[in-house]
Amino acid sequence: SPPVTKKDKKSRRAAKKEAKKAAAARKEALKVEAMLEKHRMKAEAEQAKKAAKKGKSKKLTLARKQAEIEAEQAKRAEQEEEAKEKAEFTARKQAQIEAEESNKAAWEEEEAKEK
Repeated sequence: SPPVTKKDKKSRRAAKKEAKKAAAARKEALKVEAMLEKHRMKAEAEQAKKAAKKGKSKKLTLARKQAEIEAEQAKRAEQEEEAKEKAEFTARKQAQIEAEESNKAAWEEEEAKEK
């Protein structure tokens, strides 16, 4: 092999330095990439969590609405029942009054006949 000159040694040293720099740059790039990946995964997990929470809150809202509707229906049914009872009471009272009046009229007729 030919003798190694000073120039050769210099260029070899420069090449080694360049190789080291390139390796360091690759290592740094991998580190940054890993960090970005970690952040991306974290963000995705956060999104998934939010979406799940939103889904849950939608379900809760639906359940709440359903409960409100049922409460409203129960209240309406109760009011209708009360109205029905009032109407029945009024009808009974009216019938009682009419019966008393017809009894009174009959009694007065009897009185008139006796006189």
